[in-house]
Amino acid sequence: MYEDLLRRLEQLEEENQSLRNKVAVLEAKLCKYENTDSSNSSQPSSKDKVAKLKNQSQRTRSGKKPGAQLGHNGVTREQVAEPDEVIESAPDKCSKCGTDLTKTEGKVVSVKQEVDVTTPQPKVTEYRQIQKVYPKCKRKSQGSMPEHLVSAMQIGNNTKSLAAYLHVSHKIPFGRTVEIISDLLSLQIAEGTLENALEKALITAKGYHQKIMAKLKESEYIKCTILLLCS
Repeated sequence: MYEDLLRRLEQLEEENQSLRNKVAVLEAKLCKYENTDSSNSSQPSSKDKVAKLKNQSQRTRSGKKPGAQLGHNGVTREQVAEPDEVIESAPDKCSKCGTDLTKTEGKVVSVKQEVDVTTPQPKVTEYRQIQKVYPKCKRKSQGSMPEHLVSAMQIGNNTKSLAAYLHVSHKIPFGRTVEIISDLLSLQIAEGTLENALEKALITAKGYHQKIMAKLKESEYIKCTILLLCS
């Protein structure tokens, strides 16, 4: 009976994963046409649908001012021990007599830090395949290129992962995802490239899912749970 339950569980998992894959592919294709209007397509404004009113909040007014209330324990962002950049502000001359202080040592009396993101800069990595000739036999030997490189210039996996994250996790349409990548990273990526990347990601994720499920089925905890449920 235990083996029959495991086989049935495996069959249900395979059917469930097959349905999930089909839904993911359909969602990816339909997402192109979701929320299409004159602002994100060539559709004229006269064909725009009337925007639906957002659901009004069911919360009632408390009479309190917005923001943190009196007595609330605020959270202070702590400074880091090793900042990436240090900018010192020292006086050039005495504020009273005007004497030059550029060569006078001073001490730090106040430290403030600011954390911020830097402007993303695309990084281009060039792979050079080197060929060598052995002097004795005159045979040519050359190094190998990474398997994922299929063209002379292509978009890297990090950019594809970001695009997939925006499109899948945040439901951003293909066109807007491409626009975000262009605005933030100054990289031009075609919608077809994004769609191909999503299909490959789906295949990769399916493989990992199967490995995870196989590990779970081998887990003693799962086996004990099934036995308890069957007893």
